[in-house]
Amino acid sequence: MPSNIPKELQWWDWNRTHPPAAGATFHLPMWAGMGATAFDPVGGHDGAITGATWGSGNNGPIISCANTSGLPTDYVSADSIGLGATESAFTAIIRANNDLNEPKGFIGSRSGGVGIAFGIANGTSMRYIEYGVIQQDSAAIPSTIGTIHDYGYVIDSGSISFYLDGVLVSTHAGGSAAVSTGAGPWGIGAFWDGNDARFEIGIRGHLEVATIYNRALTPGEIAELAADPFILSRMPSSLAIQTAATLAGGVVRPRINSSLAGTSPLFGGLVS
Repeated sequence: MPSNIPKELQWWDWNRTHPPAAGATFHLPMWAGMGATAFDPVGGHDGAITGATWGSGNNGPIISCANTSGLPTDYVSADSIGLGATESAFTAIIRANNDLNEPKGFIGSRSGGVGIAFGIANGTSMRYIEYGVIQQDSAAIPSTIGTIHDYGYVIDSGSISFYLDGVLVSTHAGGSAAVSTGAGPWGIGAFWDGNDARFEIGIRGHLEVATIYNRALTPGEIAELAADPFILSRMPSSLAIQTAATLAGGVVRPRINSSLAGTSPLFGGLVS
């Protein structure tokens, strides 16, 4: 890319060629947000921000949630995470932290006997839930209180694997062979309980990125995503992108369409 192109737009172009792994159905990188919305540039399932505020993390913008032990006031909600009504293999990767040493939800939804959730049991274990019922806690992990980590959950036909920062923590038999995932709404940084019509178990901490895949990622793919933060979230702020695009003579669209893959951000791609 020519050296006179602003660095912010160079970051954008780099990430254009390093999208999430194949099979992503929901991708909420907080660099793609502004105001009361966190954009999903992959599946179009934008997140509405309630209570939470924007902050600055190591890899760019983050969402800060100041929940306590009661019902959450800070969270992101989305209409869908892009999975089918029934799935036998899927993956969730969440880069976040939680400062409360108690069960909390990173992503979740249930209504009646349908739904799934990914979260933590406490500061030293991860948790996967189906239909409001705990299916499995991971083996012990080092305390993650106050530190952002990559939490990975791989569900594959009744097998549950937990990863922390790209490293396998434990694998367990359990969960449904074909999971009724639920239709939403979905809580990110909290859990939507349709039975009680409210959000619950919200984190106290930060959300940097949340991605859902409609397949079981391999250990190598999960390690790669954790090792290279650019792939998931190191993007310039929306304001910086807008400024860079204006200097380049165009206007940035707020959402990236997958059909633009492989195009130039300046010539027929991200800038129009």
